[in-house]
Amino acid sequence: MAIPFKAGVGVEANQELDRIALTIVKGIADALEDDRESRFNILTAEDPQIADFIIQGHITKSDGPSRVRRWMLLKGQKTLGITGKVIDAQSGEAVAVFSDTAKTKEEDFKGLGYHVGKNIGLFVLSGAE
Repeated sequence: MAIPFKAGVGVEANQELDRIALTIVKGIADALEDDRESRFNILTAEDPQIADFIIQGHITKSDGPSRVRRWMLLKGQKTLGITGKVIDAQSGEAVAVFSDTAKTKEEDFKGLGYHVGKNIGLFVLSGAE
Protein backbone atom coordinates (compact mmCIF):
# COMPACT_ATOMS: atom_id res chain seq x y z
CA MET A 1 0.00 0.00 0.00
CA ALA A 2 1.35 3.42 -0.93
CA ILE A 3 1.22 5.94 1.90
CA PRO A 4 0.45 9.43 0.50
CA PHE A 5 2.01 11.28 3.46
CA LYS A 6 5.47 9.95 4.22
CA ALA A 7 7.79 10.91 7.07
CA GLY A 8 9.60 14.16 6.38
CA VAL A 9 13.09 15.19 7.47
CA GLY A 10 13.60 14.60 11.18
CA VAL A 11 10.38 12.59 11.60
CA GLU A 12 10.64 8.89 12.42
CA ALA A 13 8.89 6.62 9.93
CA ASN A 14 6.92 3.94 11.80
CA GLN A 15 3.55 2.22 11.80
CA GLU A 16 1.96 4.86 13.99
CA LEU A 17 2.97 7.55 11.49
CA ASP A 18 1.47 5.44 8.69
CA ARG A 19 -1.82 5.27 10.63
CA ILE A 20 -1.75 9.04 11.11
CA ALA A 21 -1.13 9.49 7.36
CA LEU A 22 -4.13 7.32 6.52
CA THR A 23 -6.25 9.32 8.96
CA ILE A 24 -5.18 12.49 7.12
CA VAL A 25 -6.44 10.87 3.91
CA LYS A 26 -9.73 9.98 5.66
CA GLY A 27 -10.14 13.65 6.65
CA ILE A 28 -9.50 14.78 3.07
CA ALA A 29 -11.96 12.24 1.69
CA ASP A 30 -14.66 13.19 4.21
CA ALA A 31 -14.28 16.90 3.41
CA LEU A 32 -14.55 16.23 -0.32
CA GLU A 33 -17.50 13.88 0.11
CA ASP A 34 -19.31 16.40 2.33
CA ASP A 35 -19.26 18.88 -0.56
CA ARG A 36 -22.87 19.28 -1.68
CA GLU A 37 -21.93 19.63 -5.33
CA SER A 38 -19.86 16.39 -5.36
CA ARG A 39 -17.24 17.72 -7.74
CA PHE A 40 -14.67 15.11 -6.77
CA ASN A 41 -14.41 11.34 -6.87
CA ILE A 42 -11.87 9.70 -4.59
CA LEU A 43 -9.70 7.13 -6.37
CA THR A 44 -7.31 4.60 -4.88
CA ALA A 45 -3.71 3.95 -5.88
CA GLU A 46 -4.97 1.17 -8.14
CA ASP A 47 -6.66 3.72 -10.43
CA PRO A 48 -3.97 6.39 -11.01
CA GLN A 49 -4.40 6.45 -14.79
CA ILE A 50 -7.91 7.95 -14.52
CA ALA A 51 -7.09 10.53 -11.82
CA ASP A 52 -7.07 14.24 -12.63
CA PHE A 53 -5.15 15.24 -9.50
CA ILE A 54 -2.89 13.51 -6.98
CA ILE A 55 -2.23 14.67 -3.43
CA GLN A 56 1.22 13.96 -1.99
CA GLY A 57 2.97 15.23 1.08
CA HIS A 58 5.17 14.74 4.10
CA ILE A 59 4.57 14.78 7.81
CA THR A 60 7.07 17.39 8.95
CA LYS A 61 6.39 17.39 12.66
CA SER A 62 5.05 14.85 15.09
CA ASP A 63 5.80 15.95 18.64
CA GLY A 64 4.10 14.85 21.81
CA PRO A 65 4.57 15.18 25.54
CA SER A 66 7.81 13.97 27.07
CA ARG A 67 8.11 10.46 28.48
CA VAL A 68 8.10 11.87 32.01
CA ARG A 69 4.80 13.69 31.42
CA ARG A 70 3.26 10.55 29.89
CA TRP A 71 4.57 8.41 32.74
CA MET A 72 2.98 10.80 35.25
CA LEU A 73 -0.26 10.71 33.18
CA LEU A 74 -0.07 14.46 32.59
CA LYS A 75 -1.50 15.86 29.39
CA GLY A 76 0.96 17.53 27.13
CA GLN A 77 0.62 19.35 23.87
CA LYS A 78 0.76 17.31 20.68
CA THR A 79 1.83 18.94 17.41
CA LEU A 80 1.35 17.58 13.91
CA GLY A 81 2.70 19.39 10.87
CA ILE A 82 2.41 18.53 7.19
CA THR A 83 3.40 19.93 3.82
CA GLY A 84 2.23 18.75 0.45
CA LYS A 85 1.05 19.52 -3.02
CA VAL A 86 -1.79 18.85 -5.41
CA ILE A 87 -0.34 17.51 -8.65
CA ASP A 88 -1.92 17.56 -12.11
CA ALA A 89 -1.86 13.88 -13.08
CA GLN A 90 -1.43 14.61 -16.81
CA SER A 91 1.51 17.01 -16.63
CA GLY A 92 3.01 15.99 -13.28
CA GLU A 93 3.22 19.65 -12.28
CA ALA A 94 2.11 20.99 -8.91
CA VAL A 95 -1.03 23.11 -9.20
CA ALA A 96 -1.20 23.96 -5.49
CA VAL A 97 0.97 23.59 -2.41
CA PHE A 98 -0.15 23.52 1.20
CA SER A 99 1.10 23.23 4.74
CA ASP A 100 -0.70 22.96 8.04
CA THR A 101 0.21 22.56 11.68
CA ALA A 102 -2.25 21.55 14.36
CA LYS A 103 -1.72 21.54 18.12
CA THR A 104 -3.87 20.16 20.89
CA LYS A 105 -3.83 18.80 24.41
CA GLU A 106 -7.15 17.02 23.96
CA GLU A 107 -6.95 14.81 20.84
CA ASP A 108 -4.59 11.99 19.97
CA PHE A 109 -2.40 12.12 16.85
CA LYS A 110 -5.00 10.35 14.74
CA GLY A 111 -7.56 12.99 15.71
CA LEU A 112 -5.06 15.69 14.81
CA GLY A 113 -4.43 13.95 11.49
CA TYR A 114 -8.14 13.86 10.72
CA HIS A 115 -8.44 17.57 11.54
CA VAL A 116 -5.48 18.42 9.27
CA GLY A 117 -6.95 16.23 6.51
CA LYS A 118 -10.28 18.07 6.71
CA ASN A 119 -8.36 21.34 6.36
CA ILE A 120 -6.63 20.06 3.23
CA GLY A 121 -9.95 18.92 1.77
CA LEU A 122 -11.48 22.33 2.43
CA PHE A 123 -8.45 23.96 0.82
CA VAL A 124 -8.88 21.83 -2.30
CA LEU A 125 -12.58 22.68 -2.42
CA SER A 126 -11.87 26.41 -2.07
CA GLY A 127 -9.68 26.27 -5.19
CA ALA A 128 -12.38 24.47 -7.19
CA GLU A 129 -14.93 27.26 -6.90
